[in-house]
Amino acid sequence: MYLCLAVTISGCEYNPLGPAFQGAKMEGDLAEIKKRGVLRVLVQDSDSDPLPIPGVVGEQEHELVKDFSTHLGVEAQFVSLADDREMLATLANQRADLIASPVPITKETTHKGIAYSHPVASNPPLAWAVQANATELLLRVNNFLTEKALTQRNTLYPHKGDVDEIRSRGVLRVLTRNSGVSYFLYRGQPMGFDYDVAKMLAKKLGVGIEMVVAPSNEMLIPWLLQGRGDIIAASFGITPARARHVFFSKPYLNANPYLVADADIQNTQGLPKLTDQTIHVPIDSVYSGYIESNQHSYGCFIEKVEPPSDTQDLVRMVAEKKIKYTVTDEHIIEMFDDAKNISIFKMPPGKYGSIRIAFAMRPSNPELRNSVNHFVDSIQKTAEFNILRTRYQRKNGPENTQKNGHTYVAGQISPYDNIIKKYARKYNIDWRLMAAQAFHESKFRPRAVSWAGALGLFQVLPKTGAELGFHNLTDPEIGVHAGIQYMTNLMNRLPHRIEFPSRVRMALAAFNAGMGHLEDARRLAQQKGLDPDIWFGNVEKVMPLLADPVHYMRSRYGYCRGTEPVQYVSRIQTTYEQYVQVFK
Repeated sequence: MYLCLAVTISGCEYNPLGPAFQGAKMEGDLAEIKKRGVLRVLVQDSDSDPLPIPGVVGEQEHELVKDFSTHLGVEAQFVSLADDREMLATLANQRADLIASPVPITKETTHKGIAYSHPVASNPPLAWAVQANATELLLRVNNFLTEKALTQRNTLYPHKGDVDEIRSRGVLRVLTRNSGVSYFLYRGQPMGFDYDVAKMLAKKLGVGIEMVVAPSNEMLIPWLLQGRGDIIAASFGITPARARHVFFSKPYLNANPYLVADADIQNTQGLPKLTDQTIHVPIDSVYSGYIESNQHSYGCFIEKVEPPSDTQDLVRMVAEKKIKYTVTDEHIIEMFDDAKNISIFKMPPGKYGSIRIAFAMRPSNPELRNSVNHFVDSIQKTAEFNILRTRYQRKNGPENTQKNGHTYVAGQISPYDNIIKKYARKYNIDWRLMAAQAFHESKFRPRAVSWAGALGLFQVLPKTGAELGFHNLTDPEIGVHAGIQYMTNLMNRLPHRIEFPSRVRMALAAFNAGMGHLEDARRLAQQKGLDPDIWFGNVEKVMPLLADPVHYMRSRYGYCRGTEPVQYVSRIQTTYEQYVQVFK
């Protein structure tokens, strides 16, 4: 498998003598890159070799470089060089920050001053490269490569088919936003009002669900039309402007508009006086249209706020006294977790009545719209839907729940995120992957004990812990350190020819079942004409056979409940995909 970057992206050009690559040498770690606002990227010249090479690719992979530079918050500037040696020498000389075309990891091309990423290919070993002291940048590169290797990023492979294609694929891709209303993580699990409604829809269609988090509300419709998702579920209000581009379903929620004001504004009969006051609303939102339709009667000014701020952000800014007024709807107010710092006032219906929350779909998918409308009709006034609404109201909302002395809040996966990040950094592995593993091992309970006597957040056996030098495994710091070190040890014990994605998945299977049983499965795969170095469809396929006497009687390590490690890898994969959507 190759992970590749394109040489050009929208707004970027080849610039062999660009200003970012001239002048004094510059250190290339993350702090310095963010300070200057430019990531200096080297790529291989596609004209330098008549044969196809990894790293020189087409339009789809443009999104990879956009993702990486966007999440770093900097501009990518590219230079194309003729060969690996020239790129490595330029990087070692601190004239660039990143080589984004895979380069060979060999003694001949190893330069002092170079640090290599995780391999993006194993035969021959190829990797990206950064300056040797760029530890923070290397961490971000490795996390990025791990994410791209392990997740099925349908945003890069557009699909625009109707219900039949969705059912054939087996997954409904739901475009949403990360917020305390639509989609968030709580105790390591995905939650959110819109997420749960969409999950009910997916169940009705007989498929699984994949959440695709757009970078802003503004991008939800473009991403839908590009085929990066099948449907929008993001507390998305129906407006005439939006309806020009998408099909809306019947509303699954009708909400009254509310004025959100500074907490000092109280005891007012009706609405406070809004003459000459400024009301902040997200641009191109249902609230923007509502205020515009009432602007003259209120005598107020409207300030349209650009992304990435959305409605929940503005409510929070009112609570923090950064702005004085905004408008939202009752279901967002019900789910807001800091109500003591705001005052709310019910507003009369606007030009289009109450705020109608609905799913949005491509106009080219009429069968999907019919199915969604049937679903919306079927859940109205049902106990399940009403319970779902009540579940997310402020007084009962999960963000305010406390358990075992820990407060779980949006913006974190677990109370142990900092410990997991610390040791994931030490062993150069994606902390979100390790958090997903800890969730499935212990549900983030540091004193958890398995039926086999495994202990702690990563459920490490005392004997294994002692061999690694760890003893008090129920201590979160020790348990996390032991689990992550053991996981990376397993990855390193596998043959280096195994590609990185399969290496990770096989190490997870070995963590669950033991390296001996994994090796038995790899040998069995080879005997059956499958590839022992590939997990999906190969080792994964035969591992359950180790519970059959026909096979385990001939295996070196005997009986194994082989379905368990297969399910274990699959569940961690799914949870990791959810985590990377929320935590970039």
